[in-house]
Amino acid sequence: MAMERVGSSIAEELTGLAFGDYSDVRLAKFKRVQNHVVLTNPNVVHPQLQFAENQPTDAAFFVHSPADAAHADEAVVYLEIWPENHHRSALLERIPFTDELGIRYRDIDYKGVGDIDIDRQTKKVVILTPGLLYWQDGDLVRERKGLLSKKDAMHDYGKTEELARLGIRTARTLAIILLDELIIDGNTVSLADAIEAGILDGEFNPVIQVRAFATKARIRDLISKDRVKMLRFREDPIRNVLFEDAKSLVSEELGQDEISDEDYLVWFAQTLGSNVGLLHKAGYAHRFLYSHNITLDCRLVDFDSIRILEDEKQREHDLRTSLSSLHALAKLVKPELREELEALFLDNYSEVTGI
Repeated sequence: MAMERVGSSIAEELTGLAFGDYSDVRLAKFKRVQNHVVLTNPNVVHPQLQFAENQPTDAAFFVHSPADAAHADEAVVYLEIWPENHHRSALLERIPFTDELGIRYRDIDYKGVGDIDIDRQTKKVVILTPGLLYWQDGDLVRERKGLLSKKDAMHDYGKTEELARLGIRTARTLAIILLDELIIDGNTVSLADAIEAGILDGEFNPVIQVRAFATKARIRDLISKDRVKMLRFREDPIRNVLFEDAKSLVSEELGQDEISDEDYLVWFAQTLGSNVGLLHKAGYAHRFLYSHNITLDCRLVDFDSIRILEDEKQREHDLRTSLSSLHALAKLVKPELREELEALFLDNYSEVTGI
């Protein structure tokens, strides 16, 4: 069996824990699929990962099976997954680099690589059939499970480039890869066959969006559905590593040897307030500034929902959701700082916007 391991688990790389300890929930098997690159970003160039427009790449992977599944004669690679909150993405690698503006990146993420979840009873990774439309709160959701449309990826790319030039902290797109194949129930299927089977329609063009973060981890990744575990997140070997890693990245950015929890939270509140202020000053509303769309090094991400800021209601919604995310982070780390952090957020927001 030909197997590669691409990248490494957060537990192994950042704490020295054994790779196998978390392989059942932090890794999955992926296979290369036929593709061609439709966009490369000239402003953010990775030192090793190179793409050429209108050409195929051998770095296009789609989820195949859980890490512990036995499949003979399958040429697969292991990628790191975060199935609790990131159901259609995987982490390729961690290699630090900077862009032309000197902005730092490290985590390379693939979005649109299949439908990955956890069975809530067995706590095992499950790979679901990609491409299905689904219902949420009584409405048919436009997105297809596990997949990303070319339209949404291109929209996100355009907006992140515009906002990055305005000084807003965000992730960046390295490339967009149009998929010519999917993997469905362990089988490689052409798009034509997927359309014939009713898994896709002819108007949906599935892509992988290759994104660069400093840390992919979001505030939401520190939150557990178990209240006791959530409030004692430092005892969790994964959540604590994610938090300490983010603090390390921030301290490096600030030119410090280390940063305390309190100083980190103060920096985060001020930076978040400035980021949201710059977004609104530019005339945009994010609309989904929940804890899943704010990274632990305070970057606003996932701009497929961004719209023109048209009224006070939209502005207040962004403020309310971003403050709620800040409150969630403070509750985990130092709940007694909640009011101080909220005041710092609003002060920086007002300084940027004049509101």
